[in-house]
Parts: sequence; C-alpha cells; structure tokens
Amino acid sequence: MGPSAAEHSSAWVALEPRLALVVGSLVVAALCAWPTWRTWRAWRTARDRRGLALLTAVGCTLLLVGAPLALAADAGTSGVRVSDTRIETTRLGDVRTGLDFADLTSVEVGQKGSLGPLTPGWSDDYVRLTGRTPTGDRVAVEVTTARVTSLQPLLDRLEPVVRDRPELSTTWGDLD
Repeated sequence: MGPSAAEHSSAWVALEPRLALVVGSLVVAALCAWPTWRTWRAWRTARDRRGLALLTAVGCTLLLVGAPLALAADAGTSGVRVSDTRIETTRLGDVRTGLDFADLTSVEVGQKGSLGPLTPGWSDDYVRLTGRTPTGDRVAVEVTTARVTSLQPLLDRLEPVVRDRPELSTTWGDLD
C-alpha cells in the first residue's frame, strides 16, 4: 500500500511502543524454556503413556514459550502513527488500518479496569475512535497505554478536531 494522501500534507508522529511489554514477554518465554525442555526430555524417555507425554510437551511449548514470543513479536512489530488529519495502525511499517479525522463519528477517552486481583489498582488509559469509510464501512481504532507509552501526541491532535466538530459523539473520561 502506498503513502496515504494525508502523508503529504502533515508530519506524522509515531506513538512509542511500550518496550516493557516486549521485554517482559521475552523474559517469560526464557523462564518457561527450562520446564518446556524438561517436558520434551520426559517424552523422549517415556515408555508408558507416550501419547499423553507428547500432548503435554506440545501444550507446554505452545502455551509457555510460543504465546509470550507471539506477544513480543506482535508488540514489537505493530505501531500507531498520527498526523493532523489521520491516524493509522501499522504492522512492519505497512498501513493496516487508517481513519481520517474528517470521517470520525465518535471519540471515546477513558480508562480500562485492572486485570483482576493481581493488579487491583492498575488501569490502562485508552482512546477509541470510530468512523466510516467513504464506502460506508465502519472502522474502529483503539489505542491503549498497554501498547504505547503515552497517548498525549494523539490527544493533542484530536483536541482541535473535537473542538471544531460539536456534532461528534465524544466521551472524555479522566486520565491519570
């Protein structure tokens, strides 16, 4: 996909990815490598219930090592960039989802709750943008502080859009 029309009219600001998510996922994968390796060794030496040992070894590999590596790869290769007129999500530099601010139908800013008893006071700030494409398809883009370090560049670009368009459905929650 070539450069968008908005790319020629204004400068892009890339929202910084949260590197702690990538590093944490890689640490989890590294810590889980030892039990996974031991499970595979048990399968190779098992005489009885060899099928169950194989199933356990495959499950441990996918769950304990594969899932954190997939999360690290996803967080490390995807991004969000914003200009004065458009927001785009990218994967390896290619645009995946784009939304012109002129096509916005709603803007929601708020906080998502905690992940349960392990993180009772923790929450993520988020910005959820919805709009329509010229063909009438609905497009939604959500950016959270779980994936990027700060929403401020996006909020700075959205403020004049929301101020100039009173018909836009907006929900502005408190952000920390």
